[in-house]
Amino acid sequence: MMERHEEIRQRYAANDPLNLSAVQREAPHLLEGLWEPDHFIGWRRTVEAAGIPIENIRVFPGIEVTCPLCGWTATRLVGHLGLVHGLTIAEIRKTHPEAEEVCEELRAAKRGVKKNRKALSLGPHWEPAWSKWYALDRLRWFYDHGIPVNYASIAAGEPGMAAYLRRVMGSWGQALSAIGLKPASIRLNAETRTWTPKQLINTLRRIARKNPARLSLEFARNGSDVTFFRAVIRTFNSYEAALTAAQLDPLTIIPALADPLKTARRDQLLLAAAARIKSRPRYHPAEVAAFMQEWQPTINEFYGSWVSLADVLNADERDIFNPPAFTNYTQPDLVIAALQERPQHGLSIRENEIRIDNSPLYLQGKKLFHTWNAALAAAGLQRPPRSLHLRKYTPETFLEALKERHRQGKTMNSFKISEERTDALLMKWARRFFGSWHQALAAAGIPPVERSKPVRKIPPAPVPSEKYLDQIRARHAAGLPLHQSAMLPKISEGGHPGLLGICRKRFGSWKNALLAAGVPLPEKPTKPLPYPTPEAVLTALRQRHQAGIPLNYTNFQKGPGANKALYLAILQCFPSVSAALQAANLPAPPRFGPD
Repeated sequence: MMERHEEIRQRYAANDPLNLSAVQREAPHLLEGLWEPDHFIGWRRTVEAAGIPIENIRVFPGIEVTCPLCGWTATRLVGHLGLVHGLTIAEIRKTHPEAEEVCEELRAAKRGVKKNRKALSLGPHWEPAWSKWYALDRLRWFYDHGIPVNYASIAAGEPGMAAYLRRVMGSWGQALSAIGLKPASIRLNAETRTWTPKQLINTLRRIARKNPARLSLEFARNGSDVTFFRAVIRTFNSYEAALTAAQLDPLTIIPALADPLKTARRDQLLLAAAARIKSRPRYHPAEVAAFMQEWQPTINEFYGSWVSLADVLNADERDIFNPPAFTNYTQPDLVIAALQERPQHGLSIRENEIRIDNSPLYLQGKKLFHTWNAALAAAGLQRPPRSLHLRKYTPETFLEALKERHRQGKTMNSFKISEERTDALLMKWARRFFGSWHQALAAAGIPPVERSKPVRKIPPAPVPSEKYLDQIRARHAAGLPLHQSAMLPKISEGGHPGLLGICRKRFGSWKNALLAAGVPLPEKPTKPLPYPTPEAVLTALRQRHQAGIPLNYTNFQKGPGANKALYLAILQCFPSVSAALQAANLPAPPRFGPD
C-alpha cells in the first residue's frame, strides 16, 4: 500500500490526471485490490490516504468510448450501433449494463450544462461522469460519512446515481454487497420504512378502492411503487398470494391466471430459473439474451420484472444470469489464464466471438500481445479454423461446401443466400470460379432452384394518342383558347391542365400536339399596355403632378412613387421626358448637381 501511495504522490507532483477513468487507462495497477467487497477501500479513500485532497487532483475525462460488441472506439457510437449491429443502446444494455454511447468528455459536458438546472445532490462530485466504480466509491463515501445509503434516501437525494447503480449492478442490494455492506441491515435502517403483513394487506385494499389500475403488473414494473410491490412479493412469496390475503380477486388483476397454458408456462419458468440459480452456468451473453427473450412474456404476465421473480425465489436477479465479475486483465498472465480457461468451459476462442462474449479480455489481449493470434500462441492455443464465409476456397473445396450445404437442407436460392450473414460470400466465390451461381450449382450436380423474382405489376395499356387529339379539335371547334396559359387553369375555369400535361409527354411539346391535331397555332397572347396612347401618358403625368410626386428620373425608377412602365411609355410616345412634360403643360423638374 505504501508503494501505491508513493506512486500516487509522484503522479500528483507530475500533474498527471488522477481521476478514475484516467488511472484505468494509464496506470490500472493502482486500482487493483481496491474493490474487494470484504475489504472495500475505493479510490477516494486511497487518494486521501496518500495525503492529496480529492478536490485538487487533475481531471482528464476520456475522449473515446468503446463498443462492447466489437471493440470499435470513437467519440460517440450512436451511428455505429445502428448501422453495424442494428441495435439501440437500450438493447445493448440488457447484456452490457455499463455500455455508453458517448465518451466521458461529452457526458461530462452534458452534466456541466445541467448544472444550471436545479439538481439534487448529497455532496460535490469528484469525477467528470458516472462509471460503475465511481458510483460505488461515492456510495461507500456516503456510508462512511453517516449518510443513509438505503435506496429511498439515495433516490431522494441523488436520483441519477440511484438509477445508474440499479442499472449496472442489477439491484440495490447487489450494489450494497459490492461495497462490503449487508443489504438486510441497510434495508432495516430506521430511515427506510418496514412493512408488516397487515400493513401490506391494508395498503393493497386502499389502492384497490382508490385506483385499481395501480395494482396491475405493468404499473408495478414502471410505476413509483416498485419498492412496495417488492416488499409484497418478499412477504407473501407471490403476488397472487398477497392479493388472496387481501381478499382481492387475482383473476381481475392478473388475467393470465385464467389460462392453464400460461400458468403451466409460469411453473416451467420457476423451474428453469431455480435450475440456473442452483447450477450457476457460465455467463454467455447470447445464451442469456435467448433465455430472457424466451421467458420475457411470462415475466410480464405474472411477475412484472426479473427482480420480482428473483424475490419469489429468495435470490438476487444476478444469481439467475450469473454475470462474470469485472476483471481488468491488466497483466499478460491474467489474459493467458482467462484464454486457457475458456475451452475448458466450452467457450469459443474465435476473435469475432470473444469480442462480443468478453470484450475486456479481447481488448486487453490485443493491447498486450499486439495481435489476437499472438495472444492465443502465448496461451498455448491453436488458432481455430476460419468460418466458412471467411475461408479461401479452391474450386474443389468450394464445390464440396455447396454439396455440404445442400445435404444439410439449407436453401440454395441465390437471393436468400446473399441476405445471410454466414454464407453470403459464397456468391462471390461462385462468380469467381464459375461465372454465375447457377453454373456453380450445375458443376456441383445440384438441380437449379426457381428464382424468386418480385412480381412485376403489368402497366395498363396506353391510351391511343388520337383520343387527346380529338379533345384538342373539340376545344378549337368550341372556340376555346388553345395557348398554354389558357390551358393551365382548372377545367371549371375554362382550362385543361391534364390535357396539356399528357400532350407534352406524348408529343414532346404542346406545339407538336396542335400540329398533329391539324389546328392552327394560336397567336401568342400579348399583355395589354398600361399606357397605350400619348393621351394616357399625359393623363398619368398630370395625376402624378397633382399628387405631389416629383417627375424626375430618380422618382420614376425607385421610391414610393416609382413607375417604370410610365417612364418607358413616355420614351415610346415622346422624344424625351421634357417633351412629354411640355405637352402636358407641366413645369420641368429641378436639376440637382453643381452650378
